[in-house]
Amino acid sequence: MAEGFMAREIGIISNFGPDARRANALYVRADKAVFVDCRIDGYQRTLVAQAYRQFYLNCIISGTRDFITGDATAIIQNSWILVRRPNRTTRNIVTAHARDLKSQTTAFVLQKCVLLADKALWEDRYKFRTYLGRPLGPYATTVFIENNLGDFIDPDGYLPWDNGTHMLFQGFRFLEYNNNGPSANTTNRVKWSGVKEIDKNEALAFTVSTLLDPRDQWMVHMDIGYPYNVTIP
Repeated sequence: MAEGFMAREIGIISNFGPDARRANALYVRADKAVFVDCRIDGYQRTLVAQAYRQFYLNCIISGTRDFITGDATAIIQNSWILVRRPNRTTRNIVTAHARDLKSQTTAFVLQKCVLLADKALWEDRYKFRTYLGRPLGPYATTVFIENNLGDFIDPDGYLPWDNGTHMLFQGFRFLEYNNNGPSANTTNRVKWSGVKEIDKNEALAFTVSTLLDPRDQWMVHMDIGYPYNVTIP
């Protein structure tokens, strides 16, 4: 996949079922990669946004455990995030950002997305705990802006890596701004220093024009056909 790659109106599926471990549907390591009106289906680690700048618009991304992961600077906007029914585990985790270094500026941003349970999970959605994310790297940064959070998201919001030693990850950040829906209330989020609500000025640092396209205006030349730089109210 080369720099400036664009995919439009295609489906990408991992044929491995929920029992498979780390069965990627899409692995992206290309700068200025854009996916518009695409569907990316899998279970664990469905989308690996591994490096550089990436933009996903009007997509459907489905999975169970760490199904949006990697160390890219990626914005997922106006998309459906479908949580599926797991087999091997009793919990689902949407994101697992893998930023290793404090000097990096990488982050995952979900903006104006809808997080919902898919049809197979819907009736049992309260039986399987679902989290917004966990830190895969010590400086993992994941930001949720203006999303609709379905009623099945665990009030804790986030959880540590499997060994439970979340305090090793002193630099991680999970930030939320102006989300809505049944699970948008942050009162009962885990009490970690890196988990917080942010204000408008802080949120503006994670928009398309600031985070993805601050200097060379490469997105202006992409045939996206959408006012992707959504204004934060």
